[in-house]
Amino acid sequence: MKKTFRIFVGGMFAFLMAGCSNVDVDDVNAQIGLPNAIYLDGVQSSPIKKVVVDEKGGEATFLPRAANLLTSDVKVDITVDEASLELYNKQYGTSYKVLPAEYYEIEKTSVTIKSGTVSTEPVKLVIRDGALTVNPSFKYAVPVKVSTNSSLSVLEANSYEIFALDRVLKTSAMRQDGFYMRCDLVPLPHDKNPMVLKEWTLHYGMKIDSWFANQQPVMGSFYSRITPEGKLQYKPGGSDDPKGFSKQSIQRNKWYHVTYTYKNQHVKAYINGVLEFEFDVPSTNEEYYKIQASFGNFKGYLRDIRLYKKALTDFQITENLYVEDPANPDLIVYAPLTEESKLSDVTGNGYHFKAYISNSDNPYSLDLIKWDSPLYFPEKK
Repeated sequence: MKKTFRIFVGGMFAFLMAGCSNVDVDDVNAQIGLPNAIYLDGVQSSPIKKVVVDEKGGEATFLPRAANLLTSDVKVDITVDEASLELYNKQYGTSYKVLPAEYYEIEKTSVTIKSGTVSTEPVKLVIRDGALTVNPSFKYAVPVKVSTNSSLSVLEANSYEIFALDRVLKTSAMRQDGFYMRCDLVPLPHDKNPMVLKEWTLHYGMKIDSWFANQQPVMGSFYSRITPEGKLQYKPGGSDDPKGFSKQSIQRNKWYHVTYTYKNQHVKAYINGVLEFEFDVPSTNEEYYKIQASFGNFKGYLRDIRLYKKALTDFQITENLYVEDPANPDLIVYAPLTEESKLSDVTGNGYHFKAYISNSDNPYSLDLIKWDSPLYFPEKK
């Protein structure tokens, strides 16, 4: 039924727009007696707009309008509509939360489109600078919706616009040197009853500060290393598959956010949200006993280790490149590795990392771990 309604609305909107365009260019929207409706301008192509928020806050505008010239004044109400955001999250697989009201201001709660016109002046949305530091684990948005009590209809599919905050993330990261970390997904010893994941995503951020060959970053059901040539390698089994190497070389003192997805024995590898390689791997890559950050053979910084029970889409990887909502039901493990969270899993699932002295099973004191802060993502130029 929803699909039928969406098709109907889309067809209605196309009809209305055709009514506008089937006239000379100079007379576009200068017609009366045509079907008419209220909607938000510009959302036909995409219902979401990013708002850059920095130390000065952020700003955006939106435009309520009619499809054709009005024959009488029409009052349009403007609200922040959580249901529209929930609809967007469900449709696009995102997890935006409504920004608390104290961090934004909408210039007007209603506007009047005058008779003989099609729109008002753009309405301003102001994001206050305090929004920059609201819980960095969440992604926030302001979902604006228009409605009217007039006799005109509202094009529901084009009645809302999602203003998503594009915030600079201020955080910290863990320095790894002289120890390694392990998150046990099944009890020791790791010789039976693995956690079987028919699809999954493993994500982490890394920055090497000391170059040597064969550094081993984060690994799951596979082996991984940085080769002598600086390529990031995914090794699915006992041999080196030539398809399992990154195109780009890993450089010192630069952050790389690595994402691997697996589904139907097919792995895709992304660096900073860009697809690097993909190839088929054996089904043993479905067996997870642990997540391991090196064997102590890594010198640099790590952050934001996540394991999902789902193969994320390109869109989801890009949307959540630097931070994720701990409440995402697809998360199995999420260790931000910040100075505040230490090695803890913040999902509530209890899969915490532990630190060990390199090449041993002896615990490494958390008090010896060093942290780098403040860090900003995206990185400041």
